[in-house]
Amino acid sequence: MTEATTTTTAPMTPEQMTATPTGQSGGATAATETISMTQADLDKLIAERLDRERAKTTKQADAARKAIEEKSLADQAQWKELAEKRAADLTALQAKADLAERQGVVIEQLYKTRLAGLSTPIRKAVESLPVDDMLARLAWLDSNEALFKASSSVPDISAASGGRQAGPGLGGLDAQQLAAKYGVKPEAVQAYVNRGG
Repeated sequence: MTEATTTTTAPMTPEQMTATPTGQSGGATAATETISMTQADLDKLIAERLDRERAKTTKQADAARKAIEEKSLADQAQWKELAEKRAADLTALQAKADLAERQGVVIEQLYKTRLAGLSTPIRKAVESLPVDDMLARLAWLDSNEALFKASSSVPDISAASGGRQAGPGLGGLDAQQLAAKYGVKPEAVQAYVNRGG
């Protein structure tokens, strides 16, 4: 097998392209370089270049893959941090919900106790309020407590206590004053006194 010889003419470098000064004879000479290579040398040179390009491409791909993995890990760390924050928020909300449930039981017991202490007509009036919230009903009971005490303490104006007539027998109050004090009609007080209690 014979080896092929390839002759190539290399391009001229800027130094080789210099012109001869104008006073010289012979003009400009072009420099050519002849490179003699065998096919094996050429194949070896191409293989080396291909190997360098493959190594460079592999290195770039590894760097890109590593950057993607680092970004993925960073994103996962952020999700983990967010999940931990949400778990802490959920724990705090659960504690508040438990407290609200316990307070609801206490409020319901207070409401029932307050209702039990009222007379039947007043209890029915409170239960007929348009507000369903027990806490609002308790607040209403607190703000109107004076009404319940005044109406629940009716004086004894029976004949046995000497209260047959409006006036001095009714603790010094006449029927008008007594009616105003207890929120009833004066005629009802007078009728009660006249009936003899």
